[in-house]
Amino acid sequence: MSVHAGSDIVTNGLLFAYDMGPNPGVNKSWKGAPTTNLTTDTPSMNGWAGSYTVVDSDTKTFDIQTTQTNAATNSAWRTWYWDVSTYVGSTVTISGDVEFVSETNATFLHITIGQGNTGSFPYHIAGSDAADRVQVSQKPIKKINMSWSGVINATGIVGFTQWINNVTANNGNAILRISNVQIEVNDFKTPFVNGTRSNTQALLDWTNNNNSVTLNSLIQNSDGSFAFDGTGENDGNPTGSYISFSSNLTTTLPSTRPNGVTYDFWLNADTDGPNRQALMYGGSTINHIEIYTTGKSFRTEAVTQNGYSFGAGTFPDSVRGTWSHFSIVFANNETNRPVRWYQNGKLFHTHASMESGTDSNQYFYFTGLGRATGSSSYLYAQSFKGKISSFKIYDRTLSAAEIAKNFYAIKGRYL
Repeated sequence: MSVHAGSDIVTNGLLFAYDMGPNPGVNKSWKGAPTTNLTTDTPSMNGWAGSYTVVDSDTKTFDIQTTQTNAATNSAWRTWYWDVSTYVGSTVTISGDVEFVSETNATFLHITIGQGNTGSFPYHIAGSDAADRVQVSQKPIKKINMSWSGVINATGIVGFTQWINNVTANNGNAILRISNVQIEVNDFKTPFVNGTRSNTQALLDWTNNNNSVTLNSLIQNSDGSFAFDGTGENDGNPTGSYISFSSNLTTTLPSTRPNGVTYDFWLNADTDGPNRQALMYGGSTINHIEIYTTGKSFRTEAVTQNGYSFGAGTFPDSVRGTWSHFSIVFANNETNRPVRWYQNGKLFHTHASMESGTDSNQYFYFTGLGRATGSSSYLYAQSFKGKISSFKIYDRTLSAAEIAKNFYAIKGRYL
């Protein structure tokens, strides 16, 4: 099993895991919001003379050259742009990495990113915001990332404009390289994708156990994270956001989980979230695990047709508006089958035993996060509102030392 996590994370018995970062889209399982890159290999051009070369279609890398052909002036500009007229009035983001390649008999002055100018030069990217422009004093030797977001105006184009100055002869020129060019119908840039990143490609199980992950209407934040909106009602058919997982996680105890199960996750519940929220839901249509609160005091409960609480004590630390690490240990391999709750690496509640029979086994069905499921006759929770940035399932009972190890391994990201 290949696991892209720090060496301090416990991996023995790891059945499923996702992890948001600290570098979303780079070294963990979060690849970025579902999106479609509208960039093609054939941008249109306007302005003074120039050309482009497709260096690499897979990374949408282009060498762009602006050339001055009139000795009567000493400057020239050229624009490379893509048609987004379908999205006039909608918010679009264009992003890319820019690096300096060369200049001959001219000086690269600046490059701007954005949409067309509605003035006299509609195919000139105005770049009125300083953040949209790389100046000569910032002439990139290494890649500099640029991005622009805005409501598309009547020109219906987005792209790059390069400006050269101090031309000493005809055919003075400057060449820049732009790569990872991404145009998306979104109000912030997301990690690069060549084509479409679907809702099943955005978050991956990094255990390589072939567990599929599907994002359903999650809120995508500009910092690269995602959040649950908590809008689903307790009718078993919510319309809000949640994550669903493949069916190979939905097996019952004790026959296929004789060594117990541990759920391990980092959670931040919104301060304005509902008092009773469904955290995890299972393969049974009448089963999920809830957290609920009166005021700021959180408690835990699993709901089945008969109803069953395995954690009626309050959490030691608040989980509203702040991050907490939790582990829930179902010790099916121990006498009386106790359930243990840990917060921030410390045991705070032990339930004497799981019920015997069908209902208690249903706690180990698992198909997703963030919503209530089942018949409204037995459900009282709303969907979860907040963030769950790291989630792991172990096919065994983790010890107190292992849970503390998981907590301290990535504590620095959150606390």
